Amino acid sequence: MTRPSKELLAVSRRWIEAIRHKRKNELRNILSGHDHLRFVGSGEGELWAGDAVREGIGDFLE
Repeated sequence: MTRPSKELLAVSRRWIEAIRHKRKNELRNILSGHDHLRFVGSGEGELWAGDAVREGIGDFLE
């Protein structure tokens, strides 16, 4: 059975609002600070890790 999560809903809302208002520092702060952080993009070979993900989010919004 799936149960609603107030915590996940709150983080999702913060993420959406940060994107909407182009708050790149807030987006970076939502993401993990660990090197284990990964982003798999849609392009061939597009795999980001760690700081590259956090910095890439800011660059994406510009």
